[in-house]
Amino acid sequence: MLCKSSGLLLAQFMKERFSIPYMEVSFYGIENTITSLKKIAKFFGKGKAAEIVADEEFSKIKHKIQFFKSKLQGKKAIVLLGASRIGFMTNAFKEAGLEILVCGSQFGCSNDYEIARCILPDSILVDDFNCAEVEEIILRFSPDLFIGGTREWYLSHKFGVPFLVLPQETKPYACFEGFLHLLVDIYKEVFAPVWRLI
Repeated sequence: MLCKSSGLLLAQFMKERFSIPYMEVSFYGIENTITSLKKIAKFFGKGKAAEIVADEEFSKIKHKIQFFKSKLQGKKAIVLLGASRIGFMTNAFKEAGLEILVCGSQFGCSNDYEIARCILPDSILVDDFNCAEVEEIILRFSPDLFIGGTREWYLSHKFGVPFLVLPQETKPYACFEGFLHLLVDIYKEVFAPVWRLI
């Protein structure tokens, strides 16, 4: 099931009411994807098969990923998302080589922030941000990239900051090829020629 908040509540209900087991996994980022595949495979007694699949899929994109990560390494990013995304997406952004200065959520729960704090111990966490706060964050930190929802898109561009919109409007970002799509889209935003004119 996809959706951290409502999906988890439904899974917990199904376990209590019908004894159907559940597990929390994330397919955003290579590390999360491999860990999740192994976790699911272990449950079904297919641990070795998961390792083979993970190795095969990662080997297909390994060299392309290395290129984009080398270009994005150390780029400063602000991540302000709606819903419960920061907990499971921040690791993918960090894995992409981004330095996340500020991370926040519009509708995140305490669990999302706990996960984000573990992944980003030195980042500033912001809850339920408004437009004035977003403007202050952009001016104070001068990021190389802003990752957020459509509400912040135009504000970011107004200040000349590249913007990656989530949920994505291009290809999926989940699993192996999805992580490559994420890297390509970040690269296109950060290195778009238009930013040289500002």
